[in-house]
Amino acid sequence: MHFILPTHNLRCLSIKIETLWGHHDNQEAYEFRPQDYPQLTHLEIVDPPRYNSCVDLDWEGICKLPSLAYLALGCLCGYGHCYLFNVMEEILRRCPKLRALIIVSRDYNFITALKFEPVLDNPRLVYFPSSDLYVGNRNQKNIRTERTHLWDRAERLHSEFGTNRRKIDQYVNPCPVVYGFPH
Repeated sequence: MHFILPTHNLRCLSIKIETLWGHHDNQEAYEFRPQDYPQLTHLEIVDPPRYNSCVDLDWEGICKLPSLAYLALGCLCGYGHCYLFNVMEEILRRCPKLRALIIVSRDYNFITALKFEPVLDNPRLVYFPSSDLYVGNRNQKNIRTERTHLWDRAERLHSEFGTNRRKIDQYVNPCPVVYGFPH
């Protein structure tokens, strides 16, 4: 994919994949090629493609971005994003330079499923139980400021609140579960 605007000097990008590349019927995955994004250090993918979506993303390309230090996956919900658990593990394994993989979700089903995944124990995975970053009538200056501080907040919140499991246990209503259903 070649862009009209140059991406070589781009350092920070927050996108919804369909917005950047649009929908099309061919089966090619959308690629993040290292030669297109050599200086990209901060990437936020809002509402990544869901399982069985007509939109596909080449996660391997993200792993090959040479300067990537922070990756955020936001608006994760339902079981449609649960396939990302394996993707997250693979990204953390293949990207030793990645300082933090940030996931943002308030969806009960997604969070409950996440509680049982080994990726949750990785210290570079940072969980935000808030979607405040994606809602509200904010002016453009506030949105830019919040995005700039998202990465700093991720490191600070992770150190303040301890493990991801503890954060998730605090968020998900701690009620007894029998056969996968709350009492």
